[in-house]
Amino acid sequence: MHGWSPERPKDATLSLRWESRGHWLSIDCALGCENGSETFAAVAIALYIEATGDNRLISYSRNRNHYTMPRRYRSPLYTYARVVGTADRLDVVGLIDHAQAPPGQRGWQSAMRATPELVSLVGAALESGLVLIKPSEPIILRDAEKKPIDYHDTRETTRMRREIEAQNEAIAGAQFGGANVVQFVAPLHRIFNEGFSQGGRFYAEGGGWQNLPKAERQRIQIDDEPVVEVDYAEFHPVLAYAQTGHPAPDNAYHIAGFDRALVKVSFNIMLNSSSRSGSRHTIAHKAEMVRAVLGDDFPDGLQGEEMWHRAAAIHPGYAQTASNEAQRLMGNILAKHAPISRMFFTGVGRTLQRLDSDIAECVMREMRRRGIVVLPVHDSFLAPASKADELEAVMIDEAAKFGASVFCTRSSTVPTG
Repeated sequence: MHGWSPERPKDATLSLRWESRGHWLSIDCALGCENGSETFAAVAIALYIEATGDNRLISYSRNRNHYTMPRRYRSPLYTYARVVGTADRLDVVGLIDHAQAPPGQRGWQSAMRATPELVSLVGAALESGLVLIKPSEPIILRDAEKKPIDYHDTRETTRMRREIEAQNEAIAGAQFGGANVVQFVAPLHRIFNEGFSQGGRFYAEGGGWQNLPKAERQRIQIDDEPVVEVDYAEFHPVLAYAQTGHPAPDNAYHIAGFDRALVKVSFNIMLNSSSRSGSRHTIAHKAEMVRAVLGDDFPDGLQGEEMWHRAAAIHPGYAQTASNEAQRLMGNILAKHAPISRMFFTGVGRTLQRLDSDIAECVMREMRRRGIVVLPVHDSFLAPASKADELEAVMIDEAAKFGASVFCTRSSTVPTG
């Protein structure tokens, strides 16, 4: 597979999150490659892990600019020469299927997938367990184009770094099971946008458990127990109302005539966007709107612009219909949420993300203090089933310290054995 196809499904992203130093020589020997490197071994491990899990293509960049970043974010393993050189070397010896994107192809990177031979050889070479790599910098600041930028450390960034490093140590020391552990376990980093007052949510390196479908997350075990996912219900409406001193209404995402999922995504778009027209355009292009307009004709398996163009082909008047429906829904949301109407179209959602991430930090710290490891999924947490009541109480207490009166919902556990 040396070609590139625009119909290619969504790839995994290359993530070198497993320590390769202890496996370097054995993997080099197994793959018959002399003078390899830690990067060579780390990429081989990443390919092996994906192949034994979802078996997606792993995307990587062949653009030198992709690897140019401030010193604090640099990893000696993740450089243009080492990553591209490893991909080419594995290609030459026939150990990967390789899809190279045409130069300048926007929206797609090159990608690779392990062959059965690589899976067999690397699996045999991994004689000892894998250990998570400590992130080079867990506190990430991005500019408007989502590129990492440098910053001066302050007492606050130093404190946040200590907190996330403590959580990563707890994750590394916990016992996980019930799913493909090496695929979903990952260290966390915290991403801020255009300053430390916006964003700040916790993201698992390479997606980790956060990228698993909710049903699959429920198959995870922590310390030999099935997990329960405890979720802040209607969190951003509650946080937004708390800023104004008004109580949030019950069923904040209920508007007659509209699907709840569409209302939820539209509400949050309106909080995150800086304009009405931009909100209307974004809502009209969402999968939830396509599903609402097309019903049974919804184009399953498509995403983004491709899905929207297919919708327009199926329903020639789709663009205008979706725009009108988006406008009507926005009016209903503004009417229902009149006490916070001035917050819409101001971009305040990014500030609320900083608030919800600060609450998440407090929840994880308190649970660690009690000897319990939880895994964050933005506004929910995975915890051992026996600790669900304790986690919920902590979530409610920590949110209350920020002036938010919340309630929680739970997933059911998946029986094991």
